[in-house]
Amino acid sequence: MSRRIPRNGSAAPAIELFILLISILSIVDLVVVGWLPPSGQQVALITDAVLSLFFLADFLHRLARSHPRRPYLIREWGCADLLAISPFMRIFRLFRLVRVARHLRRFGAPRLIREVRENRSTSAFGTTIFLVLVVVEIAGASIVAVEENALGANIHDGSDAVWWAYVTITTVGYGDKYPVTGMGRILGVLLLTAGVALFSVLTGFVANFFLGPRRSGDGEATADAPLPRRPADPEGRVTEPVRLLDEQDRRSADLRRHVAEFVGREPRDRAGPD
Repeated sequence: MSRRIPRNGSAAPAIELFILLISILSIVDLVVVGWLPPSGQQVALITDAVLSLFFLADFLHRLARSHPRRPYLIREWGCADLLAISPFMRIFRLFRLVRVARHLRRFGAPRLIREVRENRSTSAFGTTIFLVLVVVEIAGASIVAVEENALGANIHDGSDAVWWAYVTITTVGYGDKYPVTGMGRILGVLLLTAGVALFSVLTGFVANFFLGPRRSGDGEATADAPLPRRPADPEGRVTEPVRLLDEQDRRSADLRRHVAEFVGREPRDRAGPD
């Protein structure tokens, strides 16, 4: 018998929160794009193309987790998720926004906060990716508005602006695109400062992923620990206290063994020669 999986293919709360954030960003882009100049609209469209990749991955993930798949595609608006992947049909992303918000509300605010706290690395990673997207889009739209008509400018359209913003926020700085106005340089300083902060978080997450203890299928660390672990509660909040108890049990057993050996030798030591 196959294992039952929630028919809506719900993901972890941290992932649901990330999808909610990028859905809101996509809807905001849809609303404000009409008031942007042509170069700013290019920046919004490039950002939305990147968001579409995340929406495609989210759709495939939910489809793979749903058994049977028909309830997800019909009752849970999975068909709308599929249509919403296209940047030209972003209005259907409202369905995703409503569904994710409903799922998080059903999950409950206290439990959601607890899950975010207990999975800080995943939550921080998703939030950082979202902030990178927001900062690159805002910086790209701002720099092209300031630089495109300046004398000697080399940032002329949305693609130049997004390239400059991403290269700057990663602190790589190729130097092929750069601001020539005072306001543009101020934007560059602000973007560099944001980039140091955001990519420090991403670097820490990647380092923790590769250097942290490996996890087995049940979520327990598989690093070289000398003691077996007692089963933790479903939320994993007592893992560290249980480890300390196991350590104490081992030391108590060692102490009892030494005491037994000492008591066994003591009568012979006191008996003396015959």
